[in-house]
Amino acid sequence: MNVTELKEFVESKPAGTKLDIATSQYADNTTAPGYRFDAYSNPAAVRSLEKKGLIKATSNWRYYEVEVL
Repeated sequence: MNVTELKEFVESKPAGTKLDIATSQYADNTTAPGYRFDAYSNPAAVRSLEKKGLIKATSNWRYYEVEVL
């Protein structure tokens, strides 16, 4: 997802929603088998939405834990 797509996805969720957003093609290798991310994007897009105040994001190396604000 680019910034616009990620923004639309985030805005479709109610405030307080917790999401895991993969930001590396290797993110699936760092989670338990069968785990599914809520979205796939890039770090710049996640940081952009955080700067705009739409989300609170915590980097976990290859993915971000995100809370919709």
